[in-house]
Amino acid sequence: MTGATHSKRDVWIEAGVVWAAAEGALADSAHQDLTQRAVAMAAGSGADGWRLLLDYRRANLTADVLALSRHAELMSRLGLPGGARTAMLCRQRSTNFVFWERVLRARGHEVSVFTDGEAALSWLHRPSTTDALAADPRESPGAPQGMELQERRLRRGLDDVS
Repeated sequence: MTGATHSKRDVWIEAGVVWAAAEGALADSAHQDLTQRAVAMAAGSGADGWRLLLDYRRANLTADVLALSRHAELMSRLGLPGGARTAMLCRQRSTNFVFWERVLRARGHEVSVFTDGEAALSWLHRPSTTDALAADPRESPGAPQGMELQERRLRRGLDDVS
């Protein structure tokens, strides 16, 4: 086929993270299919605290607001459990990807957009905000807890607390 664009998509588990990676042209439907496969693999793994990494650095992803809004809606419908974290890797952090991140956060998901793979993996492996809020103060003396932790999050614009 001349002029046809192809994409390569794969899903696998490595070091406690479900990876979904794509290369080449990635239509909206293929983007959604890849996400569904990643969530199904995470559900079948039986692991506590799902960690999803959507790697689109080598993909030509439809990054318009409507496509990312449909993707955010799909992720909400898939019923990710509390404490699940999703990192999206892209070539550059555009306002459309920030929109995707905000829509999912508003729906209670822990998501973040990255351009650096190591930063994404580091974030995925840190204790989740949900875990930190539920932590027993006796387990980490001197660490911010409860209202203090929530106030820090609000002061930082709902970013992760370090």
